[in-house]
Amino acid sequence: MNGVAKRRDGAFFFIRIACIWHYQSALVLTLIGLAFLSGCVDTTTVRPDEVSAAGQVVVVGRLRVLHEGEDNEWSLFRPARIYIARDGKGKAASRELMRSDGMFFLPLEPGEYMFVGASFNNPKSWSEGQLARTSRVGARFTVPQGVESVYIGTVKIEALEGGYIQSIDDDYEMGIAAYLEKYPGRDNPSLALMEVDRRIGSYNRMQAACSAAWGVKCEGKYGGLTPTYPPVETNNFPVVSDVQPTFTWEPSTTQGVLYDFVLYRAVSYSPLGIGGKYLPGKVVEYSQGLTDPTYQPSKPLEPDQKYFWSIRLRRDGIVSNWSRFSYFNFMIFAYTSGHSSWFGFATPEKAK
Repeated sequence: MNGVAKRRDGAFFFIRIACIWHYQSALVLTLIGLAFLSGCVDTTTVRPDEVSAAGQVVVVGRLRVLHEGEDNEWSLFRPARIYIARDGKGKAASRELMRSDGMFFLPLEPGEYMFVGASFNNPKSWSEGQLARTSRVGARFTVPQGVESVYIGTVKIEALEGGYIQSIDDDYEMGIAAYLEKYPGRDNPSLALMEVDRRIGSYNRMQAACSAAWGVKCEGKYGGLTPTYPPVETNNFPVVSDVQPTFTWEPSTTQGVLYDFVLYRAVSYSPLGIGGKYLPGKVVEYSQGLTDPTYQPSKPLEPDQKYFWSIRLRRDGIVSNWSRFSYFNFMIFAYTSGHSSWFGFATPEKAK
């Protein structure tokens, strides 16, 4: 009887899976049919979130993501999402992109901003969850006063083995054409391209942190130097003891190796409009050529805030990549994971 029951349970299990697959397939086909009947995304219609209020400037730009040299094309079913933060800190405003050309039009008040990052999918993988991949960009731009619109450039994110490379391209003519198609009769946007901090500090070349020359173990979840304080807690932000903490890490076993330290404000973003994730935003402090595996910021940090930090190795004009960590937490109903994540922490609510 037990064998029959097991076979019967197994049959019911596969029937349930088949029914779920059939239902999802029918739902997808129905949505595709509705999209076909309603037409593609209208690039000429000004959406409510693209209407500028008094004192706002329409910021014109483009997101371009390449996997194996192939451009992603955004759509209703495969959108992208970009994250913009005022002065590179706080909570980032997000905008969903569904135009196949990746153009965006953002009404913003004059001031300093950062294009923090973007979420998207690999066009060659339909099994990924929605907006499964996120890349930090960290491009700064200024929204000037006294203009109706401004073009800030094309953010190009190119997928390479082990990560992404970000750059800013000037596709001004394309930006003008897209802007005038959406806002006919207006003047051409002014030009103020974004700037990406291509490098932090001075060096001649880079060498992988896990290279034997650096004298670092690179075992377990750490790719590079291992932090000892603040402790690393997967995707959480452990609270440090005071607003001017002393950071420590395990030293290199190679003689003559120095250390660089970097500290970022954490910017929160929501890929799907719910929940909260974080990316490094504005650089708060940087120091290079440290002789000891310890560092204390030059001034107190803001209370009740989240930050990211990292360290790298340095010797004779050569530096390693910034140290990161990876994690995977399995729970009964879900899991969390992170690859090449920065070290995070939070300051206490009140300064001691």
